[in-house]
Amino acid sequence: MSDKAQGNSVRLLTAPGTAAIAVVRIRGHRVAEFIRRRISRDVPQGRLTHVELCDEEGVIDDPVALRHAEDDLELSLHGGAWVVEAVIRLALRDGFMLEHHEAASIDLPWHVVLTPRGVDQVCEDERVFAQQLERKIEADVSIAPTQRALSVLLSQTSAWRARIMRWRDARRTMESDPVDWEALKRRELDFIRSDRAMGNLLGLRGSPTVAIVGIPNAGKSTLANRLLGREGSIVSPTAGTTRDWVEHEAELDGVRVRLLDTPGVRETNDTIEAEAIESSRCAIEQAGVVLLVIDVSIDPEGGSIDAKLQLEMLYRFDRVKCVLSKCDLVDAARVDRWRRLLNHYESVRSGRNVPLSGLCDLILRGLGIDGRESERPLVW
Repeated sequence: MSDKAQGNSVRLLTAPGTAAIAVVRIRGHRVAEFIRRRISRDVPQGRLTHVELCDEEGVIDDPVALRHAEDDLELSLHGGAWVVEAVIRLALRDGFMLEHHEAASIDLPWHVVLTPRGVDQVCEDERVFAQQLERKIEADVSIAPTQRALSVLLSQTSAWRARIMRWRDARRTMESDPVDWEALKRRELDFIRSDRAMGNLLGLRGSPTVAIVGIPNAGKSTLANRLLGREGSIVSPTAGTTRDWVEHEAELDGVRVRLLDTPGVRETNDTIEAEAIESSRCAIEQAGVVLLVIDVSIDPEGGSIDAKLQLEMLYRFDRVKCVLSKCDLVDAARVDRWRRLLNHYESVRSGRNVPLSGLCDLILRGLGIDGRESERPLVW
C-alpha cells in the first residue's frame, strides 16, 4: 500500500511566501516516529508545546507544536522561506508526501489517438490536453528540487506533442487493421504509465531512497561518503562501527536522493546491533535501489561465513545492484571470479581510483532515470 493511501502527508496550510508565521501540517502513521527523531521533546495531544525541530545538521527552527491526534501534528514555524522549505524537505525525506496542490494527476485524453474522430473534435481534445499539461507543469515548477528536474519538467510539452503526432501518423498507416493498432497503443501507454522517472526527479514521495547494504567492514560507509562528497558516516576498520542506519540527503548527477547507510549484516550477540540490523530491514525493502557492497577481498569459493552471507544477500532484497568493493586491494582473477558469480546482476567496481560516474549511472538507471527523460513523454 502506498504512503498516499496510508495518509502520510505534509502540507503548508498558510499562503506561500515570506510571513511572520507559517503553519505546516504533518499527518499519518509516521507522525510518532517523526516526533521521536526530529523534535526535541514529546508533544502531548491537545497542548501547545514549544519545541526544537532538528535534522542531522542541527536545529532548523523552534516552532510551537500542536498534536491534534496521534497521527496529526501542526507546526507553527518562523515564516522564512528557507525554514519552510527545510521542514517540508525533512518530512519528505521521512516518507511523507507533499500535498502541494489538488491537481495531483491529469486525466490525459487518450481517446485523441486511440479512436478515429472528426477533425474538429480532435483539435478540441488536443487543446484541452495541452491546457491540462501546462497547468500541471506550472504547478510543479515550484517543487522541482534541481535544475535537471526542472529541465525535464519543462520539456514535457514538446515531448507529448511529438508523441501524439507520431501516434497519429502511425494510425494512418495502420488504418486497415484497427485491432492491432489499439493493442499496440495500449502496450505503449502502459509502459509510459509505469515510468518512474518524473516522480523520482521531483521527489513527489520524498527523495528516492538508495539503501547501501552488505556485511560488516565491506566499505558501505566509505561508499556513502564518496557519494555524499563529505564525511557523513564514520569509517573504521572495526566491524560493526555503524550500529544504526544513517541517512543523508545527496545529489547524484542532478537528482536528489536519500542515502541510507545500514549496519553490516551478520550474526551478533550484541542486542543493540541486532535490533539495528532488524529495524533497517523495513527501510531497505522500501528503497528504490539497493546497493549491495561486495567485499571482493573475501574468496567467494572459500566457504567462509562472510562469503556465504554476501551471496545470500543477493536473494534477500529486491532491486539489487552490486558494487564490487576493494578491487584495488586484490588481483584481477579474484575480481573476475566475483563477476562470474554476479553475471545476472548489474554491477560496477568501486575503489579509491575508480570514478563515480559509472556508479551514479547504475543508481539512476535503477530509479528509471537514464538521461533520455527530456525526449519522452512522462506521467506523474
